Amino acid sequence: MKRNGNLLLYPMLGILFLLQGCVYESLNDCTTYKGILSIVLPDGCDVTSDSTAVGTIGVYQFESGGFVREIPWARGGEVSIGVEKEKSLALVAWGNLQTDTLQVIPPSVGASPDSARISLRTKADGYQFPAPDLFYGCYESDSEGIRYSPVIEEIPPLSVRTRGVQTQTFSLVMERKVSALSVRIFHLAEHFDGVPGNLKLLVRGTCASLDFRGNPTNATAVYAPVLRTVPNTDEWTTSLFRIFPTPKDDGMDLELYRNDELILTVRVNDEGNRLQAISGKEIYITVDFRYSRLYVRSIVKPWGSTEQEVIL
Repeated sequence: MKRNGNLLLYPMLGILFLLQGCVYESLNDCTTYKGILSIVLPDGCDVTSDSTAVGTIGVYQFESGGFVREIPWARGGEVSIGVEKEKSLALVAWGNLQTDTLQVIPPSVGASPDSARISLRTKADGYQFPAPDLFYGCYESDSEGIRYSPVIEEIPPLSVRTRGVQTQTFSLVMERKVSALSVRIFHLAEHFDGVPGNLKLLVRGTCASLDFRGNPTNATAVYAPVLRTVPNTDEWTTSLFRIFPTPKDDGMDLELYRNDELILTVRVNDEGNRLQAISGKEIYITVDFRYSRLYVRSIVKPWGSTEQEVIL
């Protein structure tokens, strides 16, 4: 995969870090951390290796008072981070921030991670683009008891109680923040006396944006995946496409239109469970019209169960 490292490289890396983090304070009031920022997946694999799905990385520094700066990062590159004494530190990292399908609204200086957004862009037809293979991670200290996002893995916290330069390796773990969905519909033409009509499927209820804590926001996405007929069968299917997760304690709806008329809304499967889009999982939903009542099955599989294909 081609790495777009040019977007992450800025001149005078170490000097800029030190001047901005404690720019209005005496350096005696700062602790400087200097070392290698290692960004890995939960299995320990470096995100920049050829075997991972992460192409680009954006790293953002927060302290107790809010956002400080975006940190230039390159594989194996040394970073210097100035932190005011007794302040907490959080490094937020995003992988694959593709601006053709995502709108990135970074926080302003001093703002909290809640204020920033990674949002899906909207196509000309009014529906959202499918999501890129988005990753998120956070390295954080415990100073003052402030937590900026859920800890993915137990990582030794940074100590900010001493002066001078401390050399160490920062280990930041990233996880996939998108789900993948595929829908199959059986025996629809049979249900309508052999005439399927013009079909359209809408998927509603997943979030349309994530904040810099990695949490879904209240904005709701609507996808319109293409339904394709399987030759010589009464079956329609979508390609597996990536979507943002559903907010906690909520779910997604499938709306099926025939000749522009809403004929079906599916919110739960046959076991009565709400349809969910789960980060890092593939969701396969089957809707079958052949029985006396509608049959809906949903299966959750590990990522990579089948080849990822995004066609909307």
